[in-house]
Amino acid sequence: MLKSIILIRIILLFVTAIFLIACASNEKTEKPSYWDLPTSSVMPNTVEEKYAECGRIRDEIARQQTKADAANTMFSPRFAMMVRGKARENIAELSSRAAKIRCHAAFSNTAAPETKRRMEFDQCFEKCREHTSRTKEQCFDACNK
Repeated sequence: MLKSIILIRIILLFVTAIFLIACASNEKTEKPSYWDLPTSSVMPNTVEEKYAECGRIRDEIARQQTKADAANTMFSPRFAMMVRGKARENIAELSSRAAKIRCHAAFSNTAAPETKRRMEFDQCFEKCREHTSRTKEQCFDACNK
């Protein structure tokens, strides 16, 4: 009789442990959307950062579009529909991010304009004196801006 009570307790303990493990692994662990990623909240400060972010967004939109297109041939119709739906959500969030940082040029085929490098003071001063009728003081002031 004592053995059967101990056996029943062990079985109940085992069943309880399995139930707790199953409940713990059943939690929803969704991946964060593009809206929740850290880069989404940080606005680019420089032109270079803006072009880099716009390029990243453009690349990710293309990747999501490819994923949605490939879903038709790779998965069952029901699962393909879910993949396409999630890709559309991601594209909408990425497009919203692109509009927020004003990267309209990110979606065109034209290359990003080169950023102008500022001339060194000596070069500026020399060109100012050579090509203008300004005085030394005026060139000095113009090249120090």
